[in-house]
Amino acid sequence: MSSNKIYSKNSYSISDCFFNSELFCNKNEIADYIRFLMREKNLISTDVYKKADISKQNWSNYISGKNSPNLVNARKLMIGLECSIEEAEHLLSLCGFQFVKNNKADECLKMCLAKHIFNMVDAYIFMNNYLSEKVA
Repeated sequence: MSSNKIYSKNSYSISDCFFNSELFCNKNEIADYIRFLMREKNLISTDVYKKADISKQNWSNYISGKNSPNLVNARKLMIGLECSIEEAEHLLSLCGFQFVKNNKADECLKMCLAKHIFNMVDAYIFMNNYLSEKVA
């Protein structure tokens, strides 16, 4: 094998590295968008990461552009950043994700945003109730 590896030592194959979500997002652009939303909504960092139920370390990495959120944390950020559905879609796209059409959990998350449910405790309760009704 060539010494000019295009994938990291931790990657199991070239395809694992190539399709890593890190390649499909710009961490600095995500950080800029998060800071933009905070300014527009007069949000304080501490409130955002606590409402989103994200660790202080992860939050620090996101707003500094060191790391990008995984799908779970990107969804949590939508709540903490008090996103509209359009802002949430944009945030997801910056992170290399999107809402899944006809997915009950994504529909429910959009409903939380539309109803201005902006802390994870209330969102968990709403989502649990909503999803249990849909199953029954």
